Amino acid sequence: MKKHSKKFRFFSIRRKLLFLIVITSACITTALTAVTYYIDYRNEVKNQNINLSQIESTTVKSLNKALWHVDDELVATLINGLLEVQDIVHVEARDQRGQLIHLAEKKSDKDEKEKVNQYLRIINYSLIHATSGGEERLGTLSVHITNYYLYTRLLKRIVIFFIVEGLKVLVISLIMFFIFNFYVTRHLHQISRHFLPKDNQGDREFSPFQLKRESKKKEDELDIVVNTFNEMVEVINRNSIQLKKEIEDRNEFLSQTTHLIGLGELAGSVGHQINGPLMMIHGYVKKIQNYSVTREDPQDREVLIDASNKVLGAVDRITNVAKSLRHLAHLNTREEIKSQEIGLLMEDVRALAEEKLSGSDISFRVEFYHLDASFSFPYRRTQVAQILINLFNNAYFEVSNLENSWIHFQVTKDDKFLYLSVVDSGKGIPSEFKDKIFDPFFTTRPSGARRGVGLNLAKNIMSQHNGEIYFDESSPHTKITLKFPLVVN
Repeated sequence: MKKHSKKFRFFSIRRKLLFLIVITSACITTALTAVTYYIDYRNEVKNQNINLSQIESTTVKSLNKALWHVDDELVATLINGLLEVQDIVHVEARDQRGQLIHLAEKKSDKDEKEKVNQYLRIINYSLIHATSGGEERLGTLSVHITNYYLYTRLLKRIVIFFIVEGLKVLVISLIMFFIFNFYVTRHLHQISRHFLPKDNQGDREFSPFQLKRESKKKEDELDIVVNTFNEMVEVINRNSIQLKKEIEDRNEFLSQTTHLIGLGELAGSVGHQINGPLMMIHGYVKKIQNYSVTREDPQDREVLIDASNKVLGAVDRITNVAKSLRHLAHLNTREEIKSQEIGLLMEDVRALAEEKLSGSDISFRVEFYHLDASFSFPYRRTQVAQILINLFNNAYFEVSNLENSWIHFQVTKDDKFLYLSVVDSGKGIPSEFKDKIFDPFFTTRPSGARRGVGLNLAKNIMSQHNGEIYFDESSPHTKITLKFPLVVN
C-alpha cells in the first residue's frame, strides 16, 4: 500500500527565539529613540523660547538706551552679541523710518543658507525709550532664528543614542538568549531531534529519552516534560503492539468470514442439490417396501422391510441436515422478527449438532423447563440459529479433549423473558478472559483455527432483539445464556 504522508518541515525554536530577540531589540531601541527625540526636541524649542525671552527682557532694554544716547559702538556690540545665541543667524536694527542702523549675520555657504531659510522664523521687537514726556519709538529689532541647526543637533544625538542603546539592548538580549539556550532551548532541541520523524522510516518503536546535562538533586520543568514524554512513549509503544495484534486478528477474522460466506453458499447449494436425489431414493425405498409385502417368504419380507427402514432413516437424517444447511446458509439481516415456535429453532440446530457429534463420545441433549417445543416467542430464526451453532462449536472445541464430556441446550422462561443457554462440561471461562470475550475479534483459539460469527456479532444480533447475551457465573460449568424478551416493542 502506498504511503501518503506530508513532509515534515522542522524549524528550530532557537532560530525563532534569536529572530524575535533581534526584532524586539530593534523595536525597543526605536521606541526609546523616538521618545528621546521628542523630549530633546521639546527641550531645544523651550531653550529657544527662553533665549528669545531673555533677549526681550535684557538686550532690547540695553539697545534702547544705546540708541537713545547714540552709542553706535554699544549698538554694534549688542547686535553682534546676539549672533552668539544658539540658532540665531541674522540680526538687524532699523530706525523708525526703516533705515538700517546695524546688521549682523552668520556666514554660511549657499546650500547651507537655503536649508537654514527653510526652517527660518523672524521675531520683531519694538525699540522704545521711556521719557518723562512719554514713550519715544526708536525703531525695530529683527531677530532671524532657524530650527535647521536644532534638527541637525538632534539628528546627531539620535544617531549616537540609537547606536549606543541598540548595542546595549542587543548585547543584553544576546546574553539572555545564550542563558536561555543553555538552560532550555538546547534541551528542547535534543528532545525534538530524538522524536523527529526520519526519512524512509515506516512504523517505528520510540525509545525513551534522557537529557544530557549535569545531574540535579531537584527536578525542574524540563525533567517533568521528559518524564511525561517517556511515559507517552511507553503507552504509544504498548498500544502500537496491541494495535498490530488487533490488525492481524482482524485480517484473520475477515479471512475466516470470507471463508464462512463461501461455505454458506456452498452449503446452500449442496443442500439444494442433494434434496432431489434424496427424494428419488425415498421413492424407490417406498417401492421396495411395497414390493416386500408381495414376497411369500416371511424371512425375505423381514429382511427387505428392515433394510428399507434403515435406508429411510438415513435419508430422513440427511434430509434434515440438508434442510438445516439450506436454512442457515441464508444470512438475511432484514429477516423479520416474528413469533415462531422454539421447536423450529431447535430442529435446525439439533440436526447439525448431532451430525457433528456423530462418532464422538460427547453426549448432547436439549432440555426444556417450564415450556415445551411448541412455545412461541419473537425472534429471527436464521440469526439465532447461527448464534447457537457458534456457541455449540465453541463448546465442542473446549470439551472435545475432556473425559465424560457433554453439551446441553437448556430452554426456560419467566413472565417477561425466555432464556436459551448453551452449557458444557467445562469449568468456565478464565477470569482474565471474562471482560474480553465480547470484544471484536477476540478469540481463545490458536491462530489459524476456524471461527464462527463471534460473540461480538452475537452481542449485536441480541441487541437487535432487545435482548442480551452474557456469561452465567453462577453455573459451575461453562454457560452462555441468550436472554429474549417475550414481547418486542
